[in-house]
Amino acid sequence: GINAELLLVGNKLDCEVDREISRQQGEKFAQQITGMRFCEASAKDNFNVDEIFLKLVDDILKKMPLDVIRNELSNSILSLQPEPEIPPELPPPRPHVRCC
Repeated sequence: GINAELLLVGNKLDCEVDREISRQQGEKFAQQITGMRFCEASAKDNFNVDEIFLKLVDDILKKMPLDVIRNELSNSILSLQPEPEIPPELPPPRPHVRCC
């Protein structure tokens, strides 16, 4: 079967005065649908957007066996290894100045 990580996100948290569904209603609805979690965000205010995606990725990775993660990373352009250090540039050579 499909093992998808589901998360219900209530967006437009910045429009509180126009709210039609309370946080409690959102949480209750999310729980009724296979126990999914509920979060709120505001793309306009950039509130909780990155955190929601990072939490979702974290939840997915926690469910994956470590050998699958390693295999996927080895076949990917992504890597957990640190980037190689690039030596600082040498200063430009000084021009030769003739005194006579």
